[in-house]
Amino acid sequence: MIEDRDITFEGKVFTWSHDPDVESPPHSWTWMDANTYMTPAEGLAERLTRAFIDHCAADVVADLEETENVRFCQILEAMGATDDEIRTFGLNDALIALHPEKTPSRFVTNMPPAAHGPLNSVEVHDWFFGSNNDDSDPPTTVGCLGYGPFQTDNFSALLKRKGIACCNLNETTEVLVLGRKGWANDEIDQLIDMRVGKFLRIYSQEMFLAFLGTRSDPFRASCDVLEAFKAGHAGLEFVSEGWQGWVTLYVSPARRTTPSQRINSNEYPPESPLSVLGYHVGQKGEVTTTRRRILRQAFTGQLPLVASAEYMAQWDEPDTPGRLKKIADNIATYCRHNKSRIALKQAVEDWESDLAWMHDKFYHGRFRFQWPNTFV
Repeated sequence: MIEDRDITFEGKVFTWSHDPDVESPPHSWTWMDANTYMTPAEGLAERLTRAFIDHCAADVVADLEETENVRFCQILEAMGATDDEIRTFGLNDALIALHPEKTPSRFVTNMPPAAHGPLNSVEVHDWFFGSNNDDSDPPTTVGCLGYGPFQTDNFSALLKRKGIACCNLNETTEVLVLGRKGWANDEIDQLIDMRVGKFLRIYSQEMFLAFLGTRSDPFRASCDVLEAFKAGHAGLEFVSEGWQGWVTLYVSPARRTTPSQRINSNEYPPESPLSVLGYHVGQKGEVTTTRRRILRQAFTGQLPLVASAEYMAQWDEPDTPGRLKKIADNIATYCRHNKSRIALKQAVEDWESDLAWMHDKFYHGRFRFQWPNTFV
């Protein structure tokens, strides 16, 4: 149902009302002063109508049932919205249903050159159309910055229809969807700095739509795929210049500072990649489902850059026997070193349980290296 809307205009509140029983769109909507219950003068009503198109129409479309799109498209036409505005609100299909002669061909020329499209890349093409579904769940809240190739309002309305809220950037923002234009370097830097020591994923609009369409997170693909998405995207290129580890998702405390303090050291880091990912056991650790989700991510995805390239090389590539062996060896080592400690009984049980799960889930029938044991 197309619901009534209140709009504040020139210090007063006015209500836009729609009558679904009136067949003729020009007569199906009215304006009323919310305080006096009087109809505004004709000139004021015209300005209210323009304000409604500019500031309310996109929100109305986001709340519509698909069966109401054509009706609201008719109303917007009667209110004076242009075809381009109606398309921006996400009603192109409704516009074509009403006017088949208005095909998309007239605005295709506004799209960026084909060479700038990620699907022009062989790597992205193979990933997008391959059997890459990993059942990743898209986030329910993202931060949005900039525009391109989609306009801001249109993109936000699309996310809303998919159950995803687009919020302002702050220290809790874990996912940023970045447009090709309309952002400032400082805005990006401030967000990354707020997330130091934490995780942050920065997608282009194209990357995020690919995530929604394939149910596969591009950050779980190969670095070649991420590099292909980055090519020609000024925002992602800027991000990667200041944050060399952007593909690992983890913002190291060494970002933009003295990398020799941590990244160039061959010593073991204060935290392992598993710990940085949030893998914790015992009475104060994570529940079983959370631990195993993290272990799956550690095995199949990119790891946070916690130390030198030499150290990270020990963890091998995602979804390889080397990666699985390194994870299993680490957990088995923790277990062996702490088996005699009564206070860590629950932790040891969690480690052994997780090792058995990984053996059955990823190792059995697939790899041949010797599975580690936890005997002392």
